[in-house]
Amino acid sequence: SGGFNEHRLAFGLLSSVSKLALTTMDYYRAQIEAGKLPKPSAVALVWEDSPHGIAYQRVVTQYILTHPDCFEIVYATDFRYSTPLQEEEFESLADDLAKTHAALVAVGRSEGISGLLVDAHSSDFVKIQSVLSRVALSLSFISYGARGADSSDIQQLSNPATAHNLIAAQWWNPSLNSTAS
Repeated sequence: SGGFNEHRLAFGLLSSVSKLALTTMDYYRAQIEAGKLPKPSAVALVWEDSPHGIAYQRVVTQYILTHPDCFEIVYATDFRYSTPLQEEEFESLADDLAKTHAALVAVGRSEGISGLLVDAHSSDFVKIQSVLSRVALSLSFISYGARGADSSDIQQLSNPATAHNLIAAQWWNPSLNSTAS
């Protein structure tokens, strides 16, 4: 009785990685079904090599396999999770995506890669998106997963317009004091 924290509670509610990934995929599929995105959509899937990233990859892959009429994985890879990664470490990712995109166009898939699904921290978002802005990809759907990007991250990009088709399913709380929340 009379203790410092008497009758004070603190709690948080987080959505699981799988729920956030499913929310993104449901929205992606709804856009395809509405005719706003190509069907099937050629998807590039990239995740950090961490328990969070692996969980994201598994849920997204299972969803895509369950909806083969809407999605096709055309590229999939992980990247090492450590801090801090440099932009140069994502150059090979950009090269691989550009080659995959060109190969799809060469075989008559005019849209090439239409969706990019990445599980990354916001610092990695800035680096990956900056590197990808240097290659000619016209992505119609981009998501950086649960921890991806917010408006301050987009302002850090050398070309913020490259994030035009960015979709987010992020953790949120009412204490966020931004107009976006």
